[in-house]
Amino acid sequence: MKTASLILALSSALFIGCPSTLKPAITVASNPSSLSISGNGFSNTADCAGLSLLGLPAPQATLSIGQVECSSGTFTLTWPLQYVGCTPSTSQSAVVLAVDQPTLATASQPTSIPWGSGCVLCGAEGLPVCAGNTCQDDLHPNFQGGQVVCTWNCGHTQGASCTPPTPYCGGLPPSLAQPQGACVVPLVPPDLTQGGTYTCYDHSLIEESECLCVPNTLNTCQGQTSTQPPPKHTTGLCQAGQFLPPC
Repeated sequence: MKTASLILALSSALFIGCPSTLKPAITVASNPSSLSISGNGFSNTADCAGLSLLGLPAPQATLSIGQVECSSGTFTLTWPLQYVGCTPSTSQSAVVLAVDQPTLATASQPTSIPWGSGCVLCGAEGLPVCAGNTCQDDLHPNFQGGQVVCTWNCGHTQGASCTPPTPYCGGLPPSLAQPQGACVVPLVPPDLTQGGTYTCYDHSLIEESECLCVPNTLNTCQGQTSTQPPPKHTTGLCQAGQFLPPC
């Protein structure tokens, strides 16, 4: 637990000088395929806390779990654990850190997760895609920072249901006030020099001039993806292609 102790000390040092009367606390239960996290004593705001997982082996030493939806300063969250590169056979010590968004007050809790040689977490927001280019929930593969990661911040159209603090997400019930750009995956990883496949989801289609996902008023199809191979489909060219099922 030396790693966990060091991380706790560093996380506390980062927030010295941010006084707060809050005394937030979290509990963490580690399951074979998820982390169950609950918190209380946070600010009375809709997105009261930001969560991170610290202490994993490089290159995933610090992972963002994301913002949580809160009610009266409390929250519960189940964060799925999926892996690429290994079948977990042992455990890995880690720390869940929660930062109160308005005040920067912190709460942390040591935990452990299933692990093994070569393990990499996948499928959640900002993490690499899982086997078969799959992601969790309503996340989609997108090329960011030189790799294909899972994210909610592409492929959805204006009016799609969303969860704050997603950019341009508001109203009751929350929905996107602006369309998102199409998700793109390189045809030849790890770059876009040979072109890419652009995809829109949630009953939207590709608006080619700005590569945005706009409402599909043509049919009942779920979305649209560009499938033209090179050289017709080249870097930076967002072209409409076939519609996604169901139609």
